[in-house]
Amino acid sequence: MLSILILAVSISSCAVTATPVHSASDPVLYVDPPVYNATHLGETFQVAVSIADVAAESHVVGAEFRLQYNETLLETREEWISEGNFFKRFGDTFFKVIIETDALSQKYIHAFVILLPSENGTYSDFPNGNGTVATIFFNASYRPVAPREASCALRIFDTILIDVDVNTVSHTTRDGLYQIASLPVPTLEVTPREHTAFRKGEAFDVEVNIKDVDRDWRLVGLQFKLQYNTTLLETKPEWITEGDFFRAKGVTWFDAIVEYDYAAVGVMVLPGVVGGWSGPFPEGEGPIATLRFKSIYQPLEPLNSSSCPLALTDTILVNDQGEHVPNSVSNGEFSIVAAEAGIDQYRPLDVQLDVGALHFSGEIADFYVLVADYGRAVDPDNLRAVLYFEGAEFVNLTSSLEHVARGLYRLPYTIPAVATPGTYALVVQAEYIQTSGSAVKSFLLSSTLNAWDTEISDIRANIATVLVPSIGQIRVDLSVVNATLLRVGDRVATIGTSLGNLTTDVRNLNVTLVRIDGNVVTVQTSLGSLQGTVDSVQGDTASIKTDVGTVKVKVSDLQGNAQTSTNLLYVTLVLALIAAVAAAIAVFNTFKKHS
Repeated sequence: MLSILILAVSISSCAVTATPVHSASDPVLYVDPPVYNATHLGETFQVAVSIADVAAESHVVGAEFRLQYNETLLETREEWISEGNFFKRFGDTFFKVIIETDALSQKYIHAFVILLPSENGTYSDFPNGNGTVATIFFNASYRPVAPREASCALRIFDTILIDVDVNTVSHTTRDGLYQIASLPVPTLEVTPREHTAFRKGEAFDVEVNIKDVDRDWRLVGLQFKLQYNTTLLETKPEWITEGDFFRAKGVTWFDAIVEYDYAAVGVMVLPGVVGGWSGPFPEGEGPIATLRFKSIYQPLEPLNSSSCPLALTDTILVNDQGEHVPNSVSNGEFSIVAAEAGIDQYRPLDVQLDVGALHFSGEIADFYVLVADYGRAVDPDNLRAVLYFEGAEFVNLTSSLEHVARGLYRLPYTIPAVATPGTYALVVQAEYIQTSGSAVKSFLLSSTLNAWDTEISDIRANIATVLVPSIGQIRVDLSVVNATLLRVGDRVATIGTSLGNLTTDVRNLNVTLVRIDGNVVTVQTSLGSLQGTVDSVQGDTASIKTDVGTVKVKVSDLQGNAQTSTNLLYVTLVLALIAAVAAAIAVFNTFKKHS
């Protein structure tokens, strides 16, 4: 069959007079990029049919190609295919593209382009170098479900390069490859996979999570049953709560029931006001529901431990068309150890305290409590903390307990500045499943930091971090210890407190300029405001004399700093003039005495 390109060039070459000189190296027609990996349905991407290594002496004036693709995997249209820039760089062109089907019902793109001669039938320049012949947009129209895979060759064939004398130009070709990632099957899983109880009445949570959800599933809802042994465990509908996975995509419907030997859960993202779901659809992983169980039976030795599966059954996942989405499950397991009669049932809770050995009046102390049962951290049903001094209750700290993690609690306490020095004891009592435990830890309270060679390393929001050698860092509320600024030197400031005098780097005072009234300047520090007079101004830095020493401030700290700088310079100039006049008067008086 005669090529369309050859026919077209033959018609147009009647007036052509150029004589071709063939290149020693062959051009190459190729698909670019050589491999394209799609990740989602509906993904659109661009493929180019490019040409390289074209020599001007080859007098190439046209190209034709067919590009085969798998129409099950990919979709394209004639209007999605456009001419590239290669031949256009050298003059006017004619470009044509057709999508055709061969005898085996295989789709392919048939395209050709011709560089047109000038009106007098000549070419001023012949194409050379590299460029794009055509650009094709594809749409990923199919995606296989794992473990199946899908790919197809972007096969370039029946390629022709024509020179000005309608001779074919020798060349090579390189195909491309298209592939799309398989659609993973979502998995519902029980986490943790295993839970072991040590006491009858112990409550614990399990989550039903979903993972490997791809947005191409267009998932909008699911339901499941979680089966368990009703002899060992119980749960209730009010103990079952919705997770965040679907809620992150909009308003949801959620329901849970408990029947026979299972808990049934359903959840769905509600459609929009006009009906249907517009997306974005859920993807990734996350919790569907949290189910709380309570152990209701514990075997006694010599019986063995008892166990049962936490099995996911009747799982149904649906997309926005009401179609079922395939899924897999990963079950969990519950077990409870056998107790030694008369012993294990009454084994006390393990309560541990960390209070430190030494504290100071006015310190913001941090105490920690850890509650464990059979070596596992547990959140007790009740927890009480009381601080004692000299055999009597000093303060009840129960309301100050802060939950940090499972079984771990923080107890922040600002020790009063007037607290009597001596030994204090913290007593913590915990109850868990009709079992209790307690612990006591004591610490020494000192009313002074003198002789400790302390230094304040930082002051933030009136809280000072104090370095105490051989102990470490403590935090002190400066208002509690009645802190006042005593002295300010070039680098070190001295602060008086009820704990004794403390030193710190002047920079920790955060001295800033706040106001100027004539020659009176107000500065703000971490310990309050100071008033003084201007001593000198150098650039943007002013030295201010105060009752506690000279402090330095940045003039730019005050809004309207240009005027402030002028004011300070004016005050400095006036002071300098006063000093100069005084010196002149003194010289004059001395002169009068000698005359």
